[in-house]
Order: sequence, then structure tokens, then C-alpha cells
Amino acid sequence: MPSLDVSQNTFLASLRCANNQLSSLDVRNGNNSYMYLWAPNNLLLYCINVDDAAWSTANWTYIDPQHYFSENCP
Repeated sequence: MPSLDVSQNTFLASLRCANNQLSSLDVRNGNNSYMYLWAPNNLLLYCINVDDAAWSTANWTYIDPQHYFSENCP
């Protein structure tokens, strides 16, 4: 299953990964509050690894209904 891990890219300002078949997405880079995430139409993706799940839920809304944020996805 396709996965995307940008956790080592601490200067990432924007990530657009829409319309893919991602099953895993890791954006825990210590910089989430300064970046933009747009990830709709990834129907195989459920949990997105982030720095702060509460902050991400409140601020990143361009996701699919089944997506949720966690600091440690299963």
C-alpha cells in the first residue's frame, strides 16, 4: 500500500497529496503549526500521523470524512 512519510522534512510549508491511494501518511515533522495540509480523495487512508492531533483537527479541514489525526497511528 502506498505511504508517504515527510517527517524528516522540518521546513515543509505545504503538502498537497490529494487524489491518491495513500494508506499511510506521516507529517510529524515538528512544524505542523506552520504548514498547510490538503489530502482529500485518499479513500484508503484513515489515520494521519501529526505533531498534535487536537491542533490538526481544528486547523486542517481538507481531508476525507474517514480521516483522523493521531500522534501515533496504529
